[in-house]
Amino acid sequence: MSRNALFAGLKGAIEAQLQSMGMDEPSEIDIRAEVLRLLPVLAPAYRVSVDELLTEEAIRAMLACIPVKMRVGAALKERYLPPPWVDQRDLQWPCWNAYETYLHSKRYPGNVIMTLGHDTRNILNLLGNPEEADGWDRRGLVLGHVQSGKTSNYAGLLCRAADAGYKLFIVITGIHENLRSQTQQRLEEGFTNLAPAEMRPISLTTPEYDFSQQKAELQIPPQAVGTSVILVIKKNARVLENLLQWLRNSSKPGGDWADMPLLLVDDEADNASVNTNREELDPTRINGLIRSILNTFRKSSYVGYTATPFANIFIDPETENAMYSHDLFPSDFIYCLSAPDNYFGADKVFADYGDDRRKYLNILNDAEDVLPRSARSTFVPVELPASLIEAVETFLIACAIRYKNGESENHMSMLVNVSPYAAVQQHVRLLLDDAVQQRKNMICASARMPGQENALWGHLESVFRKHYPDCGILWSGIRTILPDVVRSIQLRVINSRSGDSLKYGDYSDTGLHVIAIGGYTLSRGLTLEGLMISYWNRNSRAYDTLMQMGRWFGYRDSYEDLCRVWMPEDAQGWYAHIAEISQELREDLISMSQRGLTPADFGLKVRNHPETLIVTAMNKRRATQERVIRPDLNGRLVETWVVFSEQEKLANNQQAMRVLLEQVQTVAQTEHPQANTEKSIPGPFLWRAVPTEFVEDFFNKFMVHPRMQYDNPYLFAYLFALKDALRRRGTELCWDVGLFSAKQQQEDIRTSFAGLEVWKQRRTIGADSPVDGFLLSTRQRVATKGIECLPLSAEQIATAEDKWRKKGDSKQMADHWYRGELERPLLMLHLIDLQDAADAVICPNVAAWGASFPPYGDLRIQAHEYTVSRNWLRLFESVEAEPEDE
Repeated sequence: MSRNALFAGLKGAIEAQLQSMGMDEPSEIDIRAEVLRLLPVLAPAYRVSVDELLTEEAIRAMLACIPVKMRVGAALKERYLPPPWVDQRDLQWPCWNAYETYLHSKRYPGNVIMTLGHDTRNILNLLGNPEEADGWDRRGLVLGHVQSGKTSNYAGLLCRAADAGYKLFIVITGIHENLRSQTQQRLEEGFTNLAPAEMRPISLTTPEYDFSQQKAELQIPPQAVGTSVILVIKKNARVLENLLQWLRNSSKPGGDWADMPLLLVDDEADNASVNTNREELDPTRINGLIRSILNTFRKSSYVGYTATPFANIFIDPETENAMYSHDLFPSDFIYCLSAPDNYFGADKVFADYGDDRRKYLNILNDAEDVLPRSARSTFVPVELPASLIEAVETFLIACAIRYKNGESENHMSMLVNVSPYAAVQQHVRLLLDDAVQQRKNMICASARMPGQENALWGHLESVFRKHYPDCGILWSGIRTILPDVVRSIQLRVINSRSGDSLKYGDYSDTGLHVIAIGGYTLSRGLTLEGLMISYWNRNSRAYDTLMQMGRWFGYRDSYEDLCRVWMPEDAQGWYAHIAEISQELREDLISMSQRGLTPADFGLKVRNHPETLIVTAMNKRRATQERVIRPDLNGRLVETWVVFSEQEKLANNQQAMRVLLEQVQTVAQTEHPQANTEKSIPGPFLWRAVPTEFVEDFFNKFMVHPRMQYDNPYLFAYLFALKDALRRRGTELCWDVGLFSAKQQQEDIRTSFAGLEVWKQRRTIGADSPVDGFLLSTRQRVATKGIECLPLSAEQIATAEDKWRKKGDSKQMADHWYRGELERPLLMLHLIDLQDAADAVICPNVAAWGASFPPYGDLRIQAHEYTVSRNWLRLFESVEAEPEDE
């Protein structure tokens, strides 16, 4: 029995206790109390002695994993997809249940396992039902974060798909054997070996061998009728070609391969899978082969996984080829995974605020002369920059701290990524090997002769005090353990030419303590277990390549404070920019999901870097254009003049409005300001200075029809810029919120809503309504004229009317004159009964809104250049501007 097993049992016991006490979000004090109570009770059964060191380690471990929260992901899905089918079948989930038990044994937080269960079930619902008699072809994309657990997600999806009746599983990994082998091992642990004996799939690949036709014939016995099959293969044209030939030319016992329900998982789907050829040419080999494999089957589901979807979302959804059928655009669904709150991601490392950025990041400014970023493959470095030596010494000290914390048997890694060329990486390895050996000799020699001092000890102490002054361990304790640390360190070069590998599983008892030198192979999917120190000096300019190089992202529960990254100062700015635009893209996708949009409904855009970076490689964005977009709504009116007709979405919007009204009544006084105006509008309600958080939450929940020109991402981009500008003035954004009633108060339109007596408005549905929606007005308006004066005083109304008269305009006064006097944005809420041409109510209680923004005079909203997809161009550059209400 080990302390790891003890901690797993302790975690389960504490979670059960907290759940029985109704504590969904326990405090640190609660968890400490439970550790102190339960640890002495459980430890004897695991043959572990309890002391102060073990207790502190247990407290750290429990604090790291028990309170972790993770939200269920969000999906965009095509409207024609059949309704969810999983709940319609009586599935017992033997593979998934085994996987869930496995995750608990790996000390995954309970909430994360629960969310993973919901996510994989939701994704399975978006795939084809293997019991359907008719054929189907699904194309989808799952968007995760770099090093956030995408493999765990698709391992769970494979388990659920096997339980549902899928029979053939093809997992296409990255282009390097190291990643394929690592993925094969993980799927054997998390899927193949967990399945009950009668369901266990035959694996045609192993950690040592990729697919070959000859081995495949030998591995499937003739009696294997109905048995499922799994292959984990490299994203390599020759391997894919061999697989395609074998599928076409061989037969499975009991039937043809083409009749088997196929689940194809494309890991790192933005890498090599995207067709980079011009439209008039045949697709690239790997893209064409993946499409050909899918076309071989009557029932196929393709699911791409990536953390950097820039290339995938720029695939033109209308691209089709007579031989290869339609492209790999995720036309059926995009599923956006959330990261747990213990994820160590770009927003934490590269945020522009707080102390974290200063703590984790070190400026690398001494490498250009000795390891230039522009060096070619023939470059031979003769020395290492002092910053790299310091990073290595910091790694040794970080390992020593973990030794002192009782984690000597855990994996510990350092990443060195300074060149894309294998020859240069090998030269760097030789220089690093020499530097590590020198320190090993001096540290171990000093340990054998305690009275002997050398200059290295003083230097190492200064490194310790610079990077870890508050680690809670004295330098004397670090010094005593450093000989053991330095003897355990190994160096590996990880590239396609070296024979080295990172088989952490071979060191499960002792832990692998490694400095890994590499380039591209380390940048795509390969996981560095226990990564603490990263030294990065590269000149890549593409968003997706840079993010994939960020192997320092992931989960660092017990040692997050030890993590350090060295990189040039300009690169720190690059990553900060990419972190911001990646979050912007995710918010776009989540907003689209909440609005019920589909992957093909909405044109996606990615904000460009103002200077040097590009979104993705040029040949991956042939179907895009550059556009300058200024999310500027100053002095504008935005209204939901078209709404969904689907009852579920109407009910969602009604509930969003009800929640907002209940909230505003708790934070602001309810007014009836019609007495302050000359307008005879009966029964409006007004709440002043409502915090923007309530209104933004309402916008997030309200599902806006895609026919609206101003989508939620555009609106939120403007609100973000507006809040930033107001804060620079020392002001926080607040709203006035109004709820409007009908002009004629008839009893049949009177209702109680959110605790308020409301006289509903009535509107006739527009004849030009879309098939999935209702037009509330042929004028693209919801509000009647004059209502934007609701929060204005009599004096402000008089000022607006005076300005209108001085202009000499003989037309009826337009609302933008009142808008110019608003002190805050005005959110106008409407509850409407929709009627047909015969005045019969066919859709009651429809929620709609309008937002009126003051001009804000000198406030300027910054414009940004975006790379936009063809869908964006089709949707937004063909839409006429909404008319002003003159």
